[in-house]
Parts: sequence; C-alpha cells; structure tokens
Amino acid sequence: MDNTDKHKQKKQAVLEKKSKGFPFPVILTAVIIILAAGAVFYHTSGLRPGLKTDTRPIVPENGFFVFEAARYSDHKARHYVYRADTGQSIRFFILKSPDGVLRSAFDACDFCWESNMGYVQDGDFMICLNCGMRFHADLINVETGGCNPAPLNSRLTEGKLVISEEDVLEGAGFFDFSS
Repeated sequence: MDNTDKHKQKKQAVLEKKSKGFPFPVILTAVIIILAAGAVFYHTSGLRPGLKTDTRPIVPENGFFVFEAARYSDHKARHYVYRADTGQSIRFFILKSPDGVLRSAFDACDFCWESNMGYVQDGDFMICLNCGMRFHADLINVETGGCNPAPLNSRLTEGKLVISEEDVLEGAGFFDFSS
C-alpha cells in the first residue's frame, strides 16, 4: 500500500468517525439556542418566582377598590394588579393576619422593589422573593421601611375593605422600571 492509499484510508476513517454523531460545535450551538429560548420563556411567561400567576387584575369603581372582608377569613394573601391609565401596573396584596386584622400592602419594598419580585405567603409570614426575608403578617403596616412590604392605606367599612385609587397610585414608584 502506498502513501496515497494510506492517506485515503485515514481520511475515510475520519469521515466515518464524524458521521457517527453530530459534531460538537453543532451540539453546543443547539444547547445554547435551547437555553436562550428557555430563558426568554422563563422571563416572559409569568412562571418565575415573584410573578405570581394568581395575581388578579382589578379596576376601581368610582375611584375605589372594594373587597368583601369575609373573603379573607382563610388568612390567605391575595395579590392584585391595577393597570393605571398610564399603562403602568401596580401590584398589591391583601390578607387577614393571625391577629384578625385585614392588612394591605404593595407587593414591593423600599430595598428590593427594583427586582420586581414581590412577596409570597408562607403560613403566617410574607417572604420577599428577592432577598428571602420573612415578615410576620401581624406586622404588615406596623413595621415599615427597609424590606418590609410597603404599606397601602385601607379602611374597613360595613364588612368591606376599601382602598382608594389615589392611594394605590401613590405606590407607582415601586413599579416604575423605565430608567
């Protein structure tokens, strides 16, 4: 066998080896595309932590949001989003704390608001999804500042929790991500 035949055999062996599977660069490119598509889906789907899929859109009536107090007797936090005339979405939650008080707060705080993560409930606590700090429900609107849920004014009237649209709009800064 001469050098030309040996060279042809080597070349054939290399080609056969390559044809047995996808070349590494093709596999790597496919993995990167799949990961990028997954990241886009994760960040836009509402399935990531902090964007609660149970957040209910609401609209004020005559400048007020009105909620039946009895609805919160199970002590579960309910999250709401108000889409202001400006197009901005302002989120807040309401829950009945273990001490029997209905409490409302923005789904944001002074420190972690820019993460746009908000809070989830774990029993008698609300947990910041950005930093992991836990806040006892009895202290919402009592302890303020820092990473505590930002207070939202509300009043109980004739078995209904009433929140003014004006008070909700005061929390718009916690949800302004334009800069």
